[in-house]
Amino acid sequence: MIVVVVLACPSWCVVHRGPDPDEPGHGGAHYGHELSVPIEEIVEVGVEVRIFVQMNAHDMDGQRHTVIDLVDPHGYNAELTVAEARAVADILVRGADLWSVTPLTAGVCPPWCVSHTSPDVVDIDDAIIHRSEPMTVVASGPTLSGFPIEVEMCVLDREDGRELDLVVSLGGTRTGVTSAEACKIAAHLLSAADLVATDRV
Repeated sequence: MIVVVVLACPSWCVVHRGPDPDEPGHGGAHYGHELSVPIEEIVEVGVEVRIFVQMNAHDMDGQRHTVIDLVDPHGYNAELTVAEARAVADILVRGADLWSVTPLTAGVCPPWCVSHTSPDVVDIDDAIIHRSEPMTVVASGPTLSGFPIEVEMCVLDREDGRELDLVVSLGGTRTGVTSAEACKIAAHLLSAADLVATDRV
């Protein structure tokens, strides 16, 4: 006879799945609220217009494995530990700080620019692109070799003005967010990290 150890639900659990009888030692799964941030620039058909953070835990053989998911509009997700979630929140806020010191006048190189393209003399609509140094956190999952999360400030200069973009990249898939959106995502990550850190089985 196989005895399954069923642990108490974490304080943040809003959806609970019981033990899987077909998986020995499985003690159930727990899911928290999806903490969403709407992304205003997403206009692609079939793509969710949000980035969200969600806590989830899986119980196995009397032990609990908890991660914090960061999910982009295309459905790509990074599985974060508490320390990694706080580190991602930090680079998001640092990216928002770069946004705040960016001159709004096209043609002026931002103080954080480490590389920029040259204008195309043939294509008058061609943009000059300024980029900051990418800030990277390597998440624990979903791949064993690590899953990179990058935050990079980009500015596009065209004849009609300057466009600012704070780019969040999950495993190479890029999403442009505003500084306010970046700060909201960071706040959700920190909130989730605090909840998971205080949850004790």
